[in-house]
Amino acid sequence: MQERNESMQPILNLSQDRKLVWHRGDSIRHLVVEVEAPSAPPVDGAQVRVPLNLAIVVDRSGSMEGTPLENAKLATCLVVDQLADGDVLSVVGFDDSVVVLVDDQEITATSRASIKSRIMEMQSGGMTDLAAGWLRGAECVAQSMQQHQRSQVVVLSDGHANQGIVDPTILAEQASGLRNRGISTSCIGVGDHYSVDQIQALARHGGGRLHDAELPAEILEVLLGDLGEAQATVLENVVLSLDLPAGVTVQCLSDFPKQEQKFSLGSFAGEAKRQAIFRVRFPAGGPGHELPIGAWISGTLVESGQSVKVQAESVMFTQAIGKDNSAQARNDEAAVQVATVWHAKIVQRATSMNRDVDYQGAARYVKKEVRYFKKYVAGLEKAAEWLENLHRFQDVVVDFMPERQRKNIQLAASKAMYLEADHRSAPRQAWSDQY
Repeated sequence: MQERNESMQPILNLSQDRKLVWHRGDSIRHLVVEVEAPSAPPVDGAQVRVPLNLAIVVDRSGSMEGTPLENAKLATCLVVDQLADGDVLSVVGFDDSVVVLVDDQEITATSRASIKSRIMEMQSGGMTDLAAGWLRGAECVAQSMQQHQRSQVVVLSDGHANQGIVDPTILAEQASGLRNRGISTSCIGVGDHYSVDQIQALARHGGGRLHDAELPAEILEVLLGDLGEAQATVLENVVLSLDLPAGVTVQCLSDFPKQEQKFSLGSFAGEAKRQAIFRVRFPAGGPGHELPIGAWISGTLVESGQSVKVQAESVMFTQAIGKDNSAQARNDEAAVQVATVWHAKIVQRATSMNRDVDYQGAARYVKKEVRYFKKYVAGLEKAAEWLENLHRFQDVVVDFMPERQRKNIQLAASKAMYLEADHRSAPRQAWSDQY
């Protein structure tokens, strides 16, 4: 195991569920990549707090009229109270047009009252141009970016964008571009009618977080929770790279944004942990032939602006004849990590198919995946629980599911997959018990 050293770099470790692969090819094994961020560096015994350059982008379309918009404004005003002197704040409202209520304003003892007054002036409007509001918020952040600063856009929306750029693929590309420039994006979906696909594209590819505020009162909890994560960020724009032998291919079960064999893991608070699960397929070869897989991560330390790169010790897979391959022991700890993410991925994808009214396709997909999943989890402690859960889900996904149920399942499964916190205080069932 890699030890944390004096330079306070992140920790990167690799593990595998099995070490041998069939020499005739097409063996599938799983690779678990675990990343742990360093602690925030202390100065004179106190933790360093990196200044924030923050834009809050609020959906003010007609559907937000009333309590949702009022709660969004009040929550934004409370963020102003939580920011430190010297932080920079922009506030943007959007419907089918965009208004900048607070433009690149430094937080001071004397500026807070006027900032909150301008926020409370926001009024509801018409349609929903999500991309225009988000990009204007990013422009506000970009105009005052400095080194040793956390730059972030947080979008609050209750609707499905129907103006401007609406394609999640294009939104993802633009979010990736901003992330590469040092501007992260988090999104808060409000109520039951927002588009998961659109805001998930912004958050996942933007290196931030995806949150849900089912009730207007939860907007404050979620917004302050995301602010707390931004304030605690020590490592950002983390990219995982894999070094694969010829003929070896991988699929990321964790669905981190990918470009070639590089995967964006987003930003990390101090000592935060994240894992990426990969399904690995091997080619044919001679018995005893070794196939090493290596990995490294790169990122930027927020406090210093320093680039870091950490390489893990490679894991070795060895090609073997059939009887040796079949008789090998399994690393159950790694297998549990794989099964947990695989389970969540099955439910997420089938729920999306249900939303697209492909009920039979969703049921067929779950049934097919369960055949392989059942074999994989045999002998694991939670095998019966996982399988019973998936059989129940298969019966539910074959018919209409209320949108709130779909959102609860997808977003809670996502947080389990990415090891993210749910900042809402109201008690909720486990995502796997909501059907």
